[in-house]
Amino acid sequence: MHNSDLKFPKSNHAQRVKEYRSILKNKNVNIDILNKYYRRINTILANSEHNRPLHNDLYTGNLLLDKKTKKIMFIDW
Repeated sequence: MHNSDLKFPKSNHAQRVKEYRSILKNKNVNIDILNKYYRRINTILANSEHNRPLHNDLYTGNLLLDKKTKKIMFIDW
């Protein structure tokens, strides 16, 4: 994990995820894993402290789930 005292620019990834879900809904596309974790993902993104980089390619392949702790981690370095 990246940890530093750097402050990264604010972004609105939570809103972007909401827009993507709306696009998918309008196209009748259903992604179970996104539906399952949508609220949790948006809460994490909305409450981000902007002290870690976050890439703009939020794909399921860039998410890790720790089954023991139930934590979701964004990856793609």
